[in-house]
Amino acid sequence: MPPKKKGKAPKKTKEELEEGAPPKKKGKAPKKTKEELEEERRLQEEEEARRRAEEERRLEEERRQREAEEARRREEEAKNRAAELERLATEHDATKLDLEGKAHRLADILRSQKEARDWDKYLACEPHPDAQVEGDMNSFLNSWLLDDSVDLGDVTAACDNALQVVTDLVYVSANATATNDTALTNQCSIFIDKIQRMVHEKIDFATAHILQYADEYTDTNSRSEVKMVSASNWVKLGLWINLLAKGSRNKRVDFTELGISVDLPKAAIMQSLALRFK
Repeated sequence: MPPKKKGKAPKKTKEELEEGAPPKKKGKAPKKTKEELEEERRLQEEEEARRRAEEERRLEEERRQREAEEARRREEEAKNRAAELERLATEHDATKLDLEGKAHRLADILRSQKEARDWDKYLACEPHPDAQVEGDMNSFLNSWLLDDSVDLGDVTAACDNALQVVTDLVYVSANATATNDTALTNQCSIFIDKIQRMVHEKIDFATAHILQYADEYTDTNSRSEVKMVSASNWVKLGLWINLLAKGSRNKRVDFTELGISVDLPKAAIMQSLALRFK
């Protein structure tokens, strides 16, 4: 068979030709003119100015809000403080009236107690000074200072009386403290110290005298010993003196009135010594 003749290819349309063609090269963008650049710069500056203005408005609004909030807070604090001060003032006035009433009642009670104590002293004929009167206390101390008794019984009685005055001073001082009388409290403290010091001085003075003249106080049963005891409600004194070294055995010294016994070792018995209890 004879070969078939090849037919002609159909012609492509213009659109098909354009689609298959390689892309056309783009041309360079046209250079902006000076006026266009100036316009762009102006628009950018306006945008930046707008943003700055908005930021400033925002910050200003926040500042106003903070100031308003702070003002409200200060106003609220001022109201609360004023209310608290008013409450405290009311409580203070009420407390002051209550304390004044209690102070008056306490003064009445203390006055009644003092009158009762003074009456008891009067009935008991106690020669005690008025513990809250400075002149009475000075007279009492000066009078006792002039008393140079060395009798152990007299000294014990005088010290006992002085310590009872100390008790009165303590009572007066407590009352003065309760009524905020600082001057009287200090006065009582001074007199208490003076009396306590004089008690020790009087006992030491009498003891020194007995030691100095111990041979005049020797026991009738033993010329080598001195034993003296004096006791009262507040003061208890015991004095034992060994004048001569003797014996090698231990010795017991009994102060029955004081409820005290002392065992002395051999080393103590072999020398002169003195014991004092108070």
